Formats: sequence, structure tokens, C-alpha cells
Amino acid sequence: MGSGALESLLVGERSAALADRLRGRGHEVTLAGELDPIEALQRVEGADLLLADAELAVAICEAWRARGETTLLVVAVGDLDEGPGLQQAVADERLDELLLPDDPALELRLGLLERRALERRRFAACVAGLTATAEQYRVLFEEASDAIVVMDTKGMITEINPAGCSLTGYNSGEIIGESRGEAIKWDAGGTP
Repeated sequence: MGSGALESLLVGERSAALADRLRGRGHEVTLAGELDPIEALQRVEGADLLLADAELAVAICEAWRARGETTLLVVAVGDLDEGPGLQQAVADERLDELLLPDDPALELRLGLLERRALERRRFAACVAGLTATAEQYRVLFEEASDAIVVMDTKGMITEINPAGCSLTGYNSGEIIGESRGEAIKWDAGGTP
């Protein structure tokens, strides 16, 4: 699947009616039929976009978010008069979007949903990359044989690695928060 193609899971009859439109836009579409929220959560792994009929979408979105997941874009497909609170669910961020099948701007709305889903995918990839980079930094910092001392713009020590602690003879709790001048005294054998 190309970087612009989205994986979409469609749950329910109204959502399934949009399958051909989504395929025509380059989506990889999985029709899930009628599922309860638990079954939908098991099937949604790896999807970028979930379209589900009305109230079911709200339940799926709430369960997904309860797991701490934020990359999936959850969209309810329904009518405004179908269920009380669909618009409120969007306003309360218990649902990402409400899509009306008879909306004259449906193609435009689908395009906007695609863009949002791709932005979420890219953001998740950036976060994963930053997390990996931070972990690599932490390993290098902790295992370096040379002393590494990190200071803020005021000269206060914010971090010191184990080699720095060995060199000064103090543990990190004793030296973090000290100024550069105090640390130099410590290095010279002075007292804090």
C-alpha cells in the first residue's frame, strides 16, 4: 500500500454503501458487516479510518480512546435525526466526525477525512521516531565512558551521567540543580 493509501474499516450497512467511493479514492477497504464494539476493536488494528453506523461509532471511538489510541479516525455515518447526541459526541470529542450519506459535499468531506487520517498517521510515525531517538540518546548518555554533564542556559546542571558521577564522587541527586561554579568546586574536592 502506498503512503497515500489508507486502510479503512467499514462497519454497518450505511458505511458499507461508501465502500466503492473509498476504493475509487485508492483506499484499501475492509467490510466488516455488523459488529459489536469489541469485535470492531479487534478488527481495527492497523486501520487509519473507521466508518461505522451512528451510535456504534461513538461506542467504538470511546473504547479505542480508553485504550490510549489516538491515530484511528472514527467517523459515524448516519442522519442528524437518527440518534440524539451524535453532533454532541463530535463536539465532546467522543467521535471524530459525522458523515451524512446524502451530503452534497460528500466527496469534499471524504477528501478532508483522508487528509486528517494521513496527518494522524504521519504524526504517529514522527512520535515513534522521536521515541526511538530519545531511547538511543538515553542509552548513549547512560553508557558513555566519558563524563557528560547537561546544563541549562543559566549554568544549572540538569543531567549528569554515571561516568560524571564517578568522576566527581557524587551521585546525580547531589549535583543536579547545582550551578556550574558549585560543580567545579566539587570537582576540585570542595564541599557543596
